[in-house]
Amino acid sequence: MHTHPRWSTFLTMVGARYRAVYAQGSLLGEIPLFDSPLSVNTRAMGEKVAATLGQSHAVLLKSHGAIVVGTNIVECFALAAYLEENAQRQYMAMQIGTPYVLSDAEQQNFRERLWTPALFRKTWDHYYSKL
Repeated sequence: MHTHPRWSTFLTMVGARYRAVYAQGSLLGEIPLFDSPLSVNTRAMGEKVAATLGQSHAVLLKSHGAIVVGTNIVECFALAAYLEENAQRQYMAMQIGTPYVLSDAEQQNFRERLWTPALFRKTWDHYYSKL
């Protein structure tokens, strides 16, 4: 799924790495940066983005947007929502200091406990109810 999220794009504009600062944000793991704002509209660009993505669940496109990978639309949507929520929290915390970043052990614990279709569906339903 390709999106144009506000907060995570701000992070790429200033060279700040995405850091997991809340539980669901850790579900995405390490998120690489594709260091180009250009549209991904050719096979060659797509292959470069895919190489940057690797085995990750998401890749940020510098000053452009994000690509999130999941097994279905609900999982993709939930991960995109978590990406953006985490980025907003990270950005806001950066305005007053250095955000607490979840440790590797904390992130692993959250991934083991929270990576469930039920949580993804709950997130989907929450946003759907707001339409």
